[in-house]
Amino acid sequence: MNDVAAKDYQRTGWFDPRITCLSLDDYEAKVLKGSNDCTMDAAIGIGNYANNRVTTSRLMLVELRMGYDNVDNLSASSLENKISHSENLLSGHRIDKNNYFIFRDGVAAQAKKLGGAKKERRRSMSCMGCLVCR
Repeated sequence: MNDVAAKDYQRTGWFDPRITCLSLDDYEAKVLKGSNDCTMDAAIGIGNYANNRVTTSRLMLVELRMGYDNVDNLSASSLENKISHSENLLSGHRIDKNNYFIFRDGVAAQAKKLGGAKKERRRSMSCMGCLVCR
């Protein structure tokens, strides 16, 4: 996850180094030979655990927005487009019902309001504050 963050933020150490992910930009460009359209930044493999076994494995989509100071230039429709295109790229794979957008703590509250504005949303948009960005 740090490698994906370093592309946009020229810094490492944002995340626990044990978190590995698939860069959706790289996946689209190198594997699918696509045009690098608007995608979420990363997909992380997650699952539920029962009896010391992984069950219900799926991909969790993540968008990094730690550089945002406010949400003035952000629209719910642009975020929805990122989600839709990423889901299309990963068709055939189970996708978690929540999508995660990581903002600075002060911006996360603003982004939650933006995400809650569209009630008929097929998938939920969860906003998380990035504690290391303080």
